[in-house]
Amino acid sequence: MAGFEYSKYITYQNSGEIMAVRGLNVKEGKIKPDNAKYIDRNTSDLLPRSKLFKNDVVMTYIGVNIGDVALIEKNNKYHLAPNVAKITPNDANQLSSVYLLHYLMYNQREITRHQTNTAKQALNMENIREIPIPVPDINLQHQFAKVFLKVDALKENSRKRVAASERLYFSISQKGFEGTLNLIDFDVESLKQLHEAKQMEPLAVKAEKLTKKPARNKSKLIWEEVSVEKAANWIKEKYTGFHFTTEMLVRFLKTEYSVFPDYYSSEELKMYPQLNEASDLKSLIFSAVHKENSFLKLNQFFYDAKRKKNQLYLTTEDADLLKERSDEERSGIYFSIEL
Repeated sequence: MAGFEYSKYITYQNSGEIMAVRGLNVKEGKIKPDNAKYIDRNTSDLLPRSKLFKNDVVMTYIGVNIGDVALIEKNNKYHLAPNVAKITPNDANQLSSVYLLHYLMYNQREITRHQTNTAKQALNMENIREIPIPVPDINLQHQFAKVFLKVDALKENSRKRVAASERLYFSISQKGFEGTLNLIDFDVESLKQLHEAKQMEPLAVKAEKLTKKPARNKSKLIWEEVSVEKAANWIKEKYTGFHFTTEMLVRFLKTEYSVFPDYYSSEELKMYPQLNEASDLKSLIFSAVHKENSFLKLNQFFYDAKRKKNQLYLTTEDADLLKERSDEERSGIYFSIEL
């Protein structure tokens, strides 16, 4: 698309129906939603030449990541942004998009050889058209594509297992610092092997499987063993008619039910983004606030203790918790149960 067309018609939005595929979104053969920007569907339909369809291949042609490619996997979800080229096979019966993608991914030297001789790394459309693409028999291409799709699936499974092992490692560390893990009987070598090899069972694996002897007190419950419905019922029984914070909720669960819920702070989620997939207390609260939890619905508001615009209704225990705190410490996000 010509630059003037883009500046005339396109206005980026932080959310929307159609993702604008920019250079930073083209990585490792896939479209990554990093810092995603969107446009509305009407604008996309108005500019059909730069619409992206399933099995199109996109390539960055300016900048440090020149030659990065990705495969479009869905229709009506993506639109071409500046500095990214669209490559569409003329005949799908002659050239497989998956084969084309992987050929371009693993032949970066051939791509960079066609760069323009300027101070800024760049390819132009003519350069891209001149990249030679060997075209073997289509049946061989399909066989090749099947192999690489299986490899991609294995890579994705491996990535999930690594993320799961890191979550378990982080959870064990948290329990260790809280004093709820029996460190005397803990098998350090097993943990070391787990952390180095990044291999483990799914998240259902409990921390006690890494100990030589079952270490946890039988009277305590592991957060992963508590169903969403059970946790929701506990919260409703305790806090119907009252306001509460996350701190109060964690304290209540630990004190009255000996449950030690995983709760990851915003800083921890930034450091370990894979924890966003964990089934922790924050995800329970998030789903309840957004009315996506069939067992619990919460309202939230910001309480300013200095202005006291809202009346707080606290349980006796929570009131005692706050009475020695400053206005600043008592201010923050509070929740109430929606009846």
